[in-house]
Amino acid sequence: LYDDAEIERLEAEAFPALEAEGRWRGAVTGRRPDGTTFPAELSLTIIEDGRLVCTVRDETDRKERERELELKERAMDEATVAIQIADATRDDNPLVYVNDGFEQVTGYASEEALGRNPRFLQGDDTDPEQRARLREAIERDEPVSLDIQNYRKDGTPYWSQLSITPVTDDRGTVRNYIGIQQDVTDRREREQKLFAERERFRLLLESVDEYAFLAVDEEGRIQTWNENAESLFGYDEEAAVGMSTAEFHRTDDREVGVSDRLLDQARIAGQSAHEGWYVRADGNRFYADVRYARLEHDDGTFRGCAMIVRDRTERRRQQRRTERFVEESDDVVTIVDTTGTITYASGSSRSVFAHEPDDLVGGNLFD
Repeated sequence: LYDDAEIERLEAEAFPALEAEGRWRGAVTGRRPDGTTFPAELSLTIIEDGRLVCTVRDETDRKERERELELKERAMDEATVAIQIADATRDDNPLVYVNDGFEQVTGYASEEALGRNPRFLQGDDTDPEQRARLREAIERDEPVSLDIQNYRKDGTPYWSQLSITPVTDDRGTVRNYIGIQQDVTDRREREQKLFAERERFRLLLESVDEYAFLAVDEEGRIQTWNENAESLFGYDEEAAVGMSTAEFHRTDDREVGVSDRLLDQARIAGQSAHEGWYVRADGNRFYADVRYARLEHDDGTFRGCAMIVRDRTERRRQQRRTERFVEESDDVVTIVDTTGTITYASGSSRSVFAHEPDDLVGGNLFD
């Protein structure tokens, strides 16, 4: 039943105890006929007539359960998330276990947390509705998952993604609550920042009627659409989302790839611009100033562009009226830059100066 080493150990430990006390109990390693070993508990007792009663209990299952339990405890202790277990059979559901991750997240050591209800992590700014959801789920012995604002030992707030699960015994009675909380402060701050940016963007859209704001993906397909864009281009949101911005350009601009060029310029340089004729859903044209601004993912990779469109049709009409007035005037009209160089000369320069307008452009008034 035992190998030589085990017999030698029993002779050294068990036999002296039998002589002195008449009994001995301890752990041994037994051997089966096929040579395999198993853990066992051996009990030896000398009865009145001097005979020895030997009892052997196979401990294989118990040892396996102990190893499994130890493995689970190590996994919980070493987990990076905060794990807590509360006793549902005691008043106010006190904590009976917290892992190392709990201290890392909350700042409270196990001896500071055990015996207290987990609500001690909450504070004045913890959402009352989330508190009520948590309380109601526990009262009903139901699982619950939510985001809740807690406070660390040093008083700093943090956002916890908390999941509570009731654990029942064989009779269905809840004995414990297992809670797992993960610090999601960075995620919540990013979400709140994004919400604030979207809200500012929405207010901007609503306050400026002459601009259309939209977002396009890296292929130039429309992702967002607003009322100003609908009024300007004539497409409703259902029709516009997913459409290529190339559809807004005239045929000759589409053939030379103006929309792709603007997108590539913004992707490389961060921004691009174009002023020219665009086409509405009904086929009518309008003159517009269009700007592209690069948009990025969190890792800095290109995800498309914000597109800002301003209807400049009326300004274009005024400009053309001014140009016609200048061209038809008997007076010579010139435009010069800050250095005195002529950048424009009206047609009347032919009759007044006997020079073609193009001959004057580039010359300097001070030469």
